[in-house]
Amino acid sequence: MSAESFYQQIESVNQTARPLEAWNPPLSGDMNCQIKRDGSWHIDGSPITNVKLIRLFSTVLKKEKDEYFLLTPVEKWRIQVEDLPFMVVELDIEHKNSKEQLIKARTNVGDRVTIDQSHPLSSSPIKALNNDQVIPILFIRAQLEARFNRTCFIELAEVLQPGADAEAYKVISAGTEFTLNL
Repeated sequence: MSAESFYQQIESVNQTARPLEAWNPPLSGDMNCQIKRDGSWHIDGSPITNVKLIRLFSTVLKKEKDEYFLLTPVEKWRIQVEDLPFMVVELDIEHKNSKEQLIKARTNVGDRVTIDQSHPLSSSPIKALNNDQVIPILFIRAQLEARFNRTCFIELAEVLQPGADAEAYKVISAGTEFTLNL
């Protein structure tokens, strides 16, 4: 099999939604795999640089309570996540600062979502840091969230509106208002 054919197969798999909620294999063990706070993936301490492989892994990632697992129908491997598994790396803001404003986001693993009721926006401190810095987060799918990178946070800040109190701001996207406590 050629490398091109292999990557085409991975790409076709990446386009297929997996029924992770239906897969419930017993725990196979702990994998020496970690998703760093910056969204990079590492196995045995070495970074994974193949973006197609990262995308493939991201499609079989499942969160249960505060733990993360890579799943197949017959295997379940626990992995470590420093903060959140994904990063918002690109924003597209249409109809900026209007009631029709629409904010679309892309993650570092290729998910594309519109900030709306199905993909709500919120904020929280970064788990791995010992300070109170609050950064926006976006619900992507199946209990998996993405933290905004610095560039996207700045872009989002441009459309923040004053909220009910001094630390609250609101953002409108897809006809829904989200409150961020920053």
